[in-house]
Amino acid sequence: MAEANPVEHLMEETKCPICLDYYTDPVTTQCGHNFCRPCLTSCWAGAASHFPCPECRKKSLKGALSSNRQLAKIVQIAREFSQQAAQRQVRGECARHREKLRLFCKEEGRAICVVCRESKEHRAHEVVPIEEAALEYKGKLKIWLDPLKQEKKDIEEHRSTVEKRASALQTQIANEKQRTLAGFDRLYQILRNKEQMFLSQLEEMDKKIMVARDANMTKLSDDISLLDKLIVEMQEKMLWPAEEFLKDVKDALKRCENVKFCKPEEKRKYYKVFPTMDPKTANPSLNLSADGRSVRWGASRSEVLPRNISRLTSSQYTAPLCVLGYAVLTSRRLYWEVEVCGVSGWSVGGNWRVGVARQTARTKDTAITPSPAVGIWAVERRRKQGTYQALTLPVTPLELRVSPKKIGLFLDYEAGRLTFYNADSNEHIYTFIDSFKHALLPYFGVCTQTELKLV
Repeated sequence: MAEANPVEHLMEETKCPICLDYYTDPVTTQCGHNFCRPCLTSCWAGAASHFPCPECRKKSLKGALSSNRQLAKIVQIAREFSQQAAQRQVRGECARHREKLRLFCKEEGRAICVVCRESKEHRAHEVVPIEEAALEYKGKLKIWLDPLKQEKKDIEEHRSTVEKRASALQTQIANEKQRTLAGFDRLYQILRNKEQMFLSQLEEMDKKIMVARDANMTKLSDDISLLDKLIVEMQEKMLWPAEEFLKDVKDALKRCENVKFCKPEEKRKYYKVFPTMDPKTANPSLNLSADGRSVRWGASRSEVLPRNISRLTSSQYTAPLCVLGYAVLTSRRLYWEVEVCGVSGWSVGGNWRVGVARQTARTKDTAITPSPAVGIWAVERRRKQGTYQALTLPVTPLELRVSPKKIGLFLDYEAGRLTFYNADSNEHIYTFIDSFKHALLPYFGVCTQTELKLV
C-alpha cells in the first residue's frame, strides 16, 4: 500500500490519545506529550503528588502543565477542514482534489477521483469505475442476503418457541401458585376452626371449673358458717349453770360427734332414699299420682278427707297447698331428690315448697306461717316475684345462679342439719341448723302451673 494520506495523518495528530477526539484546551506535560486538559485532570484525580503521563508513564508535577496555544489553533483548522471534507464527500467530491468521485480503489476500499488515480498513492492499485464496483459488491452482498434472512427466520422461530415455553411455564407457575395459596388457605381455615373449637372447649371447661369452684367455695363457706354457729352455741352452753348445762349435754355431744360434711354425690350414693307421698295428708285440691311419687294442683280424688283429721290439714297451707311423705325421718342420715316440673304449657317457675315437717306439726295453729318455730324447715319459690327464700322468721332471701329443676335434700338428723342442693349442678342452696327432737316427715307444697316429682 502507498503512504497514508497526509490530510488524514494531520487529522489523527490533532486528536487526544485519551478521548480519541479533537483536543479540547490542549496542554503539554513535562515529558512533551499533549492531552486535553479535562482528560488529564480526570486521569490524575486519584494521584497525590507525582502524576504519571498516560502516554509514557513518566511522572510530572501537577502544576507543570503548559497550555499549547499553537496546537489549539491547528486543531481548530483541522476541525474546519474536516467539516469541509465531509461536505464534499456528501456532494460526491474528492476532499483533496475537489473532483467528482468516479472510480473505486479495491485496495483501499474507497471512492477516488481521476486525479487520485494518477497519483503515486493509487497508481499500482486495482481501480474500477464506481458504478461497476457498486454492481460487483451488490452481487456479493446479495449472495449473503438469503442466508441472513434464513438465519433471521430461524432465530425468530426459536425466539417464538422460547416465548411460548416461557409463557407456558409462567402460566403453570401461576396456576401452581394459586393452588398452593388455596391449599394453604384451606389449611389455615381448618386450623382456625380447630383453634376456635379448642378455645371454645377450653372456655367451656374454664366456665365449668369456675362454676364448680364457686359452688364448692359457697358450700365450704356455708360449712364454716355452720361450724361457727355450732362452736358459738357450744361455747355459750358451757357458760350455763351446771344443772341447766347437763339437761341436754348428751344431745350436744352427739351433735358435735356427728358433724361430717359429705359431697352431694356421696350423699346420693350412700344415703339416698325414695320416700312416697301420703294421700291422707294432701289438700283436697291436690292430685297425687297412683304411685304416690308426684303431686300437682287439681282435685281428682274421689275421697276428700275431713278437716278435723289428726294429721296436717290443708287449711294450714293456703298457697302453696301441701302434702306430707310416708317416711318417718329419725336418727340417721337421709338424702332424696324432688324434681320441679311445669304443667299446662307453663315452664318451671310456679309456686312450690320442699323440706321437712315435724310429725306433730299437724296440731299447730292453722294460721301460723311455716317456719322452724312451728316445726317446718323448707325453702320456697314464689312465681310472681321469681325469687327463692328459706322459710325462716323473717324469711331468708336466696341468690341462685340458675333456677333449679331438681332439688336434693340431705338430712343429718343427729347433727341437726338439713341441707338443700341444686341436684344437677351440686350448687348449695341453703342449710338449716337446729336440734331435732321429734320425728320428721318429707314436706311438699305446690300451686298452679307446678308439679313436684320424687326421683
